Amino acid sequence: MKAENISSCPVCDGTGKQLYVDVEDYFFGISGKTALTQCNSDSCGHIWQNPMIVDDDIKFAYSNYYTHSDSMAGQRNQNKGFLSGRSFYAFDRLFVALFGLARKRVRFSMGYLDEVKTGSLLDVGCGNGSFAAKMKGLGWKVRGTDFDPVLAEQVSNEYDFPVHIGTLNEIGFESGMFDVLTARHVMEHVRDPIEFLRECIRLVKPGGRMVFVTPNTRSAGHLYYNKWWRGLEQPRHLNLFCASSVKALLQRAGISESTIFSTAQGAVYIFRETAQFQNRNRSKTMRWLAAGRVWMLYIFELIATEKMGFDLGEELVIIVNKPLLS
Repeated sequence: MKAENISSCPVCDGTGKQLYVDVEDYFFGISGKTALTQCNSDSCGHIWQNPMIVDDDIKFAYSNYYTHSDSMAGQRNQNKGFLSGRSFYAFDRLFVALFGLARKRVRFSMGYLDEVKTGSLLDVGCGNGSFAAKMKGLGWKVRGTDFDPVLAEQVSNEYDFPVHIGTLNEIGFESGMFDVLTARHVMEHVRDPIEFLRECIRLVKPGGRMVFVTPNTRSAGHLYYNKWWRGLEQPRHLNLFCASSVKALLQRAGISESTIFSTAQGAVYIFRETAQFQNRNRSKTMRWLAAGRVWMLYIFELIATEKMGFDLGEELVIIVNKPLLS
């Protein structure tokens, strides 16, 4: 894949320093290594892929992606018994109950729209369609977008809502067409996050809401796992955010008011994926020790993030209410 040097921060135009030089695709097996640069500004701290894959070649980074191929299924399931799904998620539900986080888990699963009146909803990068289908079942008039025409057709046929193919700029929706726009794990995949946000703002009605979810580079998971962290997901994640870089990004996009916080609600999946691949070639004893460390890290993050309010959660949530016309 061809790539070009991005010398200045895509968020604040500041200078950067190299953070990682040899990140591999540990999860979907795309060959090669990528490098990541971190912004020098303390008020930003954004991380970006540098050199960054050019537009025409980005599609090759998804050739083994879960929406495109089952070629990695054997590798992804080779650790049966180590952090196995049934027991792992049973413990997850137990900790959610113990720490009184059931309400937060509901809000997370509903895309933080649980208190919003139903209307028209655009789910950008709808993937397998499960979230949009859930919202449709709750009374929302749903549309989705995706870049994969095969997946888009499958989702549309299965869940009976339209899925438009391409980027927002390519699709060209009318301004103010939607009451709500959601983009869950999308903004890290785009080359120009400022342009992406401005287009999202254009599509939402005055008084409408936008909800974005993206990996948090200042999470406990990234601090612990470094280049193995599932949230890096190279070479597909071109831009990676923390709370301060999101604030800078929103300002550049013309958004003056927003709510930004981190959540540990998706941490159980991120930790499981990271630990499985980091320890896949180690002895059974070492893998079980790694599983124990996963649970210790998860409990720490749940308490620190969901109970004490520190921004150590694996994901950032950005909620923007578009102002009414004056």
